[in-house]
Amino acid sequence: MFSNKNRYLRLLPILALTLFMTMGCDKDNPVEPDDHDEEHAEAEGLIIKNSGAEIVRYEKGNVTGEIEVDEGEMTALLLVKFINLEGALFVPEGDEYSMQYEIADTSIAGVVQHAGEDWEFHIKGKEHGETTIVLKIFHGDHADFISKPIPIHVHEHEGEHAEAEGLVLIMESSGDTLVTVAEGKATGKVSVKAGEESGHVAVKFFDDHMHYFTPDAEHHSLAFTVADTNIAVIEQHDGEPWSLEVVGKKAGITTFMMQLMHEGHPDFNTPDITIEVTN
Repeated sequence: MFSNKNRYLRLLPILALTLFMTMGCDKDNPVEPDDHDEEHAEAEGLIIKNSGAEIVRYEKGNVTGEIEVDEGEMTALLLVKFINLEGALFVPEGDEYSMQYEIADTSIAGVVQHAGEDWEFHIKGKEHGETTIVLKIFHGDHADFISKPIPIHVHEHEGEHAEAEGLVLIMESSGDTLVTVAEGKATGKVSVKAGEESGHVAVKFFDDHMHYFTPDAEHHSLAFTVADTNIAVIEQHDGEPWSLEVVGKKAGITTFMMQLMHEGHPDFNTPDITIEVTN
C-alpha cells in the first residue's frame, strides 16, 4: 500500500506537466471550424424563388416545381437559397464560392446572369419545349453541392394582346408589392438610398378583369420620364424589358411616369409614381 501510494505520487508531476503542455498547445494553436466549409457541407437541397414566391424545391432527393418561361422571353430574377441539414436556408459567403449551372439542352433555354447576381439568375426561353438545369455550389475548382435536374418548361409564345388597365411594381428579391397603379391612381412608392440601386423591380400589368399578363416584348417596351434626374434615374438591363432599377442620386423626393409603348406609340400611361431617396 505504501509503495503503491509513493509510486502514484511520483507520477502526479508527470501527468500535470503533460496536461499543461497539451492545454498550452491547444491554446496557442486552436482548431477553429471553417464556417464556410461547415455551411457547404450541410447543403442538402435548395429552393428557387420568383418575385418572392417559391417555384422549385429540391429536398431529400426530390425535386418539386419547375421553371416556366415563354419562348423568346426571360424570367424575372430567380433567387436561389440552399437548405442545410437543419432545414434552414442560407447562401454561401466568400469569394471562393460561386454558383455554376448546366442546362441539358441549350437550344431550348439558356441562363442570363448580370454582375452582382452571384446566387441569382434568369432563364431565357429560346424554343418551346422542355429541358433541365443542374445547379452547383463550387468551392474554388470543385463542386461542394450538385442538385438533381430541375425542369424548365418553355411555352410557345402566342402573343398576349390584352389591354393594360393597371400595373404593380414588385421587388423581385422579396416579392413585396411597392406600387399599385389602378383607376388612374398610384399608391405606394419606390425607396432607395443615395448612391445605391433599388434592386430589380418587376413590372406586372393587369387587364380590366384583374388578370395579369406580359406584353409581347417584340412589339412592346417601357418608357420612363423622371421629374428630377438630379434625385434619381431609372435603368433597365439588356434583355429584361419588364423590370427596372431606380438609382438614387441624392436625398429627396421626385416622381416618374411610365408608358407601355407599342411600336412607337403609348398604349398605357401611369400617373406620377413617387420615388423617395434617403441618405
